[in-house]
Amino acid sequence: MQQWIGDLVDVGPGRFLNGVRVPMSTAIVRTYTSEGFIIAADGRRCGAEDGKVDSDVTQKIFPIGGSSTRFLAYSISGFASIVSRDATEMVFSFVTEINRATQALSTRRYSALADYAKKAFGAVHQRLKDAKLAGLLDYPDPDAETLDPSERGSTIARVLIDGYHKDIPSRVKVRFFHEHQNLARLEVLQQELATGAPWCQGSEKVFELMFGMQAENSNRMFAAYERRSVKLVSHPNEALRIHAQMAHAYISACSGPEALAMDPKPCAGIGGRIHIATITPKDGFQWAPGFEPVA
Repeated sequence: MQQWIGDLVDVGPGRFLNGVRVPMSTAIVRTYTSEGFIIAADGRRCGAEDGKVDSDVTQKIFPIGGSSTRFLAYSISGFASIVSRDATEMVFSFVTEINRATQALSTRRYSALADYAKKAFGAVHQRLKDAKLAGLLDYPDPDAETLDPSERGSTIARVLIDGYHKDIPSRVKVRFFHEHQNLARLEVLQQELATGAPWCQGSEKVFELMFGMQAENSNRMFAAYERRSVKLVSHPNEALRIHAQMAHAYISACSGPEALAMDPKPCAGIGGRIHIATITPKDGFQWAPGFEPVA
């Protein structure tokens, strides 16, 4: 069984902090502040064929580099792994291949984060191509409802990179996709950073009621999630704490019964253990206290 942990489709900005909402069935929140980055994700993984929950403790955020150089992280969405043609074994893992490729390269050798991503993820791209040529797998196709008509081909996986490259805050998006089983050229895009603007993937309807144009006129059905997040999420840095609480509240709301009734397609795949990470110029990558992924 392929493991599907969501897809990403960029949509227009909302009113709240000019945030970006992405209506898909994995919840990820990425926010850049002057104090550092906040990245949060849900822990649910569903089977691609039947949509059933495989795990509620799936890790979707990973640091890049060794313990002394971890100032970058990636979050992954899409098909986390691909099974053999006869569906008897898992033959390709994006997380395994990405970790192998990033550990083999020093980020300092590259002038920009996008250049590093092209080299590191180019190696993953080649491994994926080789697996297909060897007859080990077929490239999976996402559900038709998750396709973005503005993009070419069928997305296999997207990797979102955030953090500091040579002390400069940077953000890059990498996309693996195919066209009729022909692996297309790796897509690497430098993304702009807007201070304080959350990049939210999940339910667009929930985002609008919590933070967007409809928030002022909504019945505040998600206020309980915001209050709970304030009690649960702590951080010594005030700016990071506020945005971490916001991310936790949004993901929690997307996984709740209210969201499921209102927006079932994306919210049915959102849930499980929320994990939250921060990246700062001083301390690098760290898990928010109490929101580490399950080992």
